[in-house]
Amino acid sequence: MRSILATLAIMTMAACGSAAQTGPKTSNPPLAKEPAPKTDDAPKPVEIDGLTLKVNALDFQMTMTAAPWSGKLDAQQDGSLRLVFMRKDVQAVMLVIPIKAEKETAKSIAESQLKAAQGQNLTASALADEGNGRYAFTADSAAGDPNPTRTYFGVLPHPALKDAFLILVATSDPKDSDAFLKEVRTIADSIGPIK
Repeated sequence: MRSILATLAIMTMAACGSAAQTGPKTSNPPLAKEPAPKTDDAPKPVEIDGLTLKVNALDFQMTMTAAPWSGKLDAQQDGSLRLVFMRKDVQAVMLVIPIKAEKETAKSIAESQLKAAQGQNLTASALADEGNGRYAFTADSAAGDPNPTRTYFGVLPHPALKDAFLILVATSDPKDSDAFLKEVRTIADSIGPIK
């Protein structure tokens, strides 16, 4: 797998007000979804029920927190989809990126990304088992960076698809990160199959 450093740089720009353009770079192909037939009764790509998002286009649901989020389903040039969320009250962004990865585990994907982050003038935490098959770490931007960031990188098994995973990448200013990452983890805990 390739380095997440490009993602960290993009997430830093996003946290500073620029739009994120790409997700983490991995050697695993993105999880592409077959296009739904065009009918009047075809399900919408994302259905909203209160704080719960039924992401029909990617076969899972998640429940957002009550914080002021704005989001969109973002189609990539390769045909894959990802969810992009920005907070309206703090400079923070969260991506949810599905990937297909045969013969991998959430832990092995997270470990390879942690190894890529280490030794790169970043301060990375140890890999943590956050429960329910999710593994994660955080990485802080270099000391002295004029726009410091803390980035959370979490990987969990896709709740409905075999050999697929959801990658969560969330970045904020370190001063906002404790509260922001608590919300990110709450959202990650809510991810499950569509009900």
